[in-house]
Amino acid sequence: MPDGRMYKDAFVYEWRMWTIPELKDCFMDAGYSDVHVFWELEEDSNDYVRTDKANNDHAWIAYVCGQK
Repeated sequence: MPDGRMYKDAFVYEWRMWTIPELKDCFMDAGYSDVHVFWELEEDSNDYVRTDKANNDHAWIAYVCGQK
């Protein structure tokens, strides 16, 4: 800082990747009545389908949505 103060680990972030089942549990614990997962059909297609299962891949995009 300009006044000479220093902050230890100012740009260190601790994070983790959450799994979809963990996110669904969080939604239910937060009071949502249902949780939906929308999975991208093909890479860069912007077409999503609601599903409960999907194949694991090196990369994927999914939206997890809670319904009150």
